[in-house]
Amino acid sequence: MQWLGSPEDPSYCSQCPGANLVSKPLDGEVAGPHTHMVIEHTTIDSYLTQRTTGAAFKELRETIHARRKQVPRGQHVYIAIPETVAHRGVARRQVRSVTPALLKRLDDYLHTLDADPPRQAVVRGHLLEEPQTWPFGGIDFRISRFWAPGSARLSLVELHDPTDASTRLDQSMAKALVAKISGKEKTYQIYKGAGYRTLLVLELIDFFLSSLDDVAESFRRLCPKVSLASLDDVVLMQQFPNGPIEYCWAYRSGEIRTPLQQNSELARCLGLP
Repeated sequence: MQWLGSPEDPSYCSQCPGANLVSKPLDGEVAGPHTHMVIEHTTIDSYLTQRTTGAAFKELRETIHARRKQVPRGQHVYIAIPETVAHRGVARRQVRSVTPALLKRLDDYLHTLDADPPRQAVVRGHLLEEPQTWPFGGIDFRISRFWAPGSARLSLVELHDPTDASTRLDQSMAKALVAKISGKEKTYQIYKGAGYRTLLVLELIDFFLSSLDDVAESFRRLCPKVSLASLDDVVLMQQFPNGPIEYCWAYRSGEIRTPLQQNSELARCLGLP
């Protein structure tokens, strides 16, 4: 995103040299007395260890996906990482240590798969066999195979309990709010005193476990625990791969936004991409 990074333009507030904020002009009609805004940006995960877990399993996920042509058409095979492993975090070296044995077991398993459709009539998503557990190096991988007419798939996925989703998201949101609001309150106040409008952008980087609505609800639950007095706006955003950027206002000029104001008007007002 080009509008995030270290500011170099002359409008940058000289009272806060080195602050990780960006300034940009605002339409005076939209911004009122403010002629510039400063933008602080951070990312939100669906759970605290999501990024480290994703990085640890990245190579293994790609290697497994490369074997997808060995899966007979009409079948989906999923190798699941247990929730306990995902949430406690796992080192990349641990994953690499179990990869050769896991891949050998997977290759042997794929060679046994029957390419013929089930003898009995079944619906899409029907479980073709009882799930298996393959323990390697302290990680119990769970293998499931489903009937899916017309396609074939082989994927490494993560298991998560949906009943704990809001608690996990709140933990991630709380960490971001403490760092980017409480931790930078004095910096925002200096900018506001210099006539800037202050904006915090919270970007959801997960497309599967959480939505912008989930992040907005988490923000509403947690914002009473931090002081928003130094901020004019809090914006939530999500950019889909090869797709549009979605925005919504979570906070504007001292008011929690309900309902959330979406996309085009927000982007127009704040000059976002």
